[in-house]
Amino acid sequence: MLLRRAAGARGPLAAVALTVLLAAALCTAVLALHRDAGVRGARAAVAAAPPAARSVLVHRPGTAGDDAAVRAALAGVGPVAGARYGSGRALARAADGYAALLTADDLPAHATLAAGAWPDGTGAAPGVALPAAVAAGLRLRVGDRVPLTDRATGRASAVLVVGVWTPRDPADPYWRLLPAALDAAPGRTTSWPFPLAAADFDRLHPAGAGAGWVADARFPAGGDAAAAAAVAAGLPAAGGRAAAAAGSGARAETDGAALAARLAVVGTAGRAALLGPVALLVMLSGYTLLLLGALLHDARWRESALLRARGATRRQLAGWAVAEAAVFVVPVALLAPAATAAALRALDPAGGLWSAPPFGPASRLVGGGFAVLAVIALAVPALRVGDRYVNELAAHARPTRFGAAHRAGLDLALAAAAVLAWYALRDRPAPTGADLLLVAAPTLAVLAGAALALRLAPPLIGLAERFVDRRDWSAVLLGIRQVARRPHAGPLLLLAAGVAVSALTWSTVATWQRSLADRADAAVGADLRLTAVPGPAPAGRPAAIAALPGARAVLPVRRGSERIGAADGTSVLLALDARAAVGVVRGPGADLLPALAAARPAPGGPVPALATPALLRDLRIGVGQQAGVPLAGRTVPALITGTVEALPGAPGAARGLLLDAPALAGHLPGADAAPTEWWLAADGPAAAAAAADLPGLTVLDRRAVAAANAADPSWRAARAAYLVVGFGALLIALAGFTVDARAGSRRRLGGLAVLHALGARPRWLARAVVTEQTLLVGVGVAAGLAIGAVVATALAPLVILTPAAERPVPAPALVLPWPALAGTGAAVLLAAALLSAATAARARRDLPAAARRIGDGS
Repeated sequence: MLLRRAAGARGPLAAVALTVLLAAALCTAVLALHRDAGVRGARAAVAAAPPAARSVLVHRPGTAGDDAAVRAALAGVGPVAGARYGSGRALARAADGYAALLTADDLPAHATLAAGAWPDGTGAAPGVALPAAVAAGLRLRVGDRVPLTDRATGRASAVLVVGVWTPRDPADPYWRLLPAALDAAPGRTTSWPFPLAAADFDRLHPAGAGAGWVADARFPAGGDAAAAAAVAAGLPAAGGRAAAAAGSGARAETDGAALAARLAVVGTAGRAALLGPVALLVMLSGYTLLLLGALLHDARWRESALLRARGATRRQLAGWAVAEAAVFVVPVALLAPAATAAALRALDPAGGLWSAPPFGPASRLVGGGFAVLAVIALAVPALRVGDRYVNELAAHARPTRFGAAHRAGLDLALAAAAVLAWYALRDRPAPTGADLLLVAAPTLAVLAGAALALRLAPPLIGLAERFVDRRDWSAVLLGIRQVARRPHAGPLLLLAAGVAVSALTWSTVATWQRSLADRADAAVGADLRLTAVPGPAPAGRPAAIAALPGARAVLPVRRGSERIGAADGTSVLLALDARAAVGVVRGPGADLLPALAAARPAPGGPVPALATPALLRDLRIGVGQQAGVPLAGRTVPALITGTVEALPGAPGAARGLLLDAPALAGHLPGADAAPTEWWLAADGPAAAAAAADLPGLTVLDRRAVAAANAADPSWRAARAAYLVVGFGALLIALAGFTVDARAGSRRRLGGLAVLHALGARPRWLARAVVTEQTLLVGVGVAAGLAIGAVVATALAPLVILTPAAERPVPAPALVLPWPALAGTGAAVLLAAALLSAATAARARRDLPAAARRIGDGS
């Protein structure tokens, strides 16, 4: 009996199984992406952390301390290297500064010889192997003798340069023992590292010397963010124990706590980005299963009522429904992880988004959860079967177009909840990644919008009916009236929600992608930003910058910081030529530069400026008012001409002021003559490559920053998850709608057979069926696109977070990808047209058989 019942409803049951398979596979894929994004994010955070965050440095001046005890205290952190430091020896030229004699463990293992050999301590004169930066700064070569003078005793000596080397990995924490080896330069360095062999160092410092130890932390190879955070969080305590072992005066230095905090939010941002799409998918698939359960119950109501009349209990009917569901659903739920792995392997053979098959307890839990949901969706309607056949017949003779939830006003309650969620999310300046609002708000908004669309559907259908009623389109009019008089709330809500989810996902991805580019613009401020390092500038630097290949314009900028107002902390100040900045500056405030330039006063007038909102709040002024800015020992009047969310090139500064440099020079002569930065408008990567060769400058390339943003693991996983859910939502909605369309066609076959017997031609009846389906799909698609666009406008900028689980600066600007939205609508309409044609063709084939059954009560 069970098999016969299942065979008679194989269409709806197959749709249930397909929905479970799609939902479980898609959720499993998103979980796999989330897991791998967390792993990749943790690895990237550790790799990008500065050496001070990945190690512990212990320094003891004066005496070496207990070397064995310090190494034992640091052994649990990772490999330990040590160095001993002697007293500084004055170089022959006083302007060169001092030679810092030292010996370091395993230096040859961390450096590459560029010339000469490593000192071995066997020469008559102590031999030194100099870092290449030191040799270049002091103009020394292999074979040179370097005279030195002991500052304490005045005794003269000399060392012999036997080698020159370069660091193999400048990011290696080992170089915390020799920091000047990486960036020594004349004018900036006064203490030059001179590494000796241990034997030579001991002869020169028989009484001992200061010492340093660095422990390179061992982070878990698997990329577990929680385990890596625990390692980083333990570095300060290990440093404290090592400093205590080193003795009095020793100190430990580490930024492990900052890295631990960074790792703690790696998974947070990922969860926020991925749980939102999962919630949308669960909502849509859950509603689809409920709709399919109702359709199956509706198709069997006569059979179920007869079974009840013959003594079957509701519990028995529900048990049969559970058994049927288990036969169809359990196998596909178990198959979902394997199907997900195969799909991911086919779509991403290189493993750029995932690295391991998504098998495990989580995937089995997802499949089991959807299987249970499907069983409930099929079993609950069986419990509502009436006690008497006549009651069931009366209930089905009076169908309602909309459900009880709609009549009870639950759609309005959903809309109110969605508005409250949006308001709370908008009002929260820095939501956490685990915030329930980030997950629930989009789902509530889509569901509420789809439910409200049901209230607008009857008036729209009525307008279409009145429009067609004036024309000789009888088949079309019949199709429209079928839509108006029969219950379509379920499929209409499903289709609107599916299209809305897809539209929301496309819009969120486009908005997020635009936000990444905007963040790169704000971080750099222009195509290229060249910052002068401290020290004397080489002659001809402005001309060399202007001659960079591809440079269209060069803007000198002076950056500084001052305390403005009564608030604690300093404000960032940028001074630039507002007129020359037009077309060069990117990011926040770029559109306000023409007005800033137009406000340039006569000499001695207030300096036009742009300010951040936080600074204006501190000063208690607004646009059009003046403020005094302390600069160079005097107060300069500044006229606020506009506000910017953040200064270009300084997105992390809450308080900032951008001043017009020529106007500022009227109060501070020469203020525009000593730039600290040069901002360039440049075409192509050639300018950045050439600028990297200019001495004394650091280069920040907007394109490189944008590429780094686009390569962020959390963004790549979020984009993949949204795209997967967008396509999956359409498939699930179309699957449910297809089953409803076929069920509706079977329900109306008797009525069509009567019309055919009265003289209606099969082609005329087919047009009526196509019109009914097309109108229903058209209303659903239009409502879904409108809902998706509205929800995206309200929520897409609010659900986007940075890898640090913070709101981006500048705030994301909404992007509605109209081609993708139009393509979604067209694809659904095309699928509906094919479905309508197939339904109409099937109805035409079944008309003769249905005509023979007229009057038999079936």
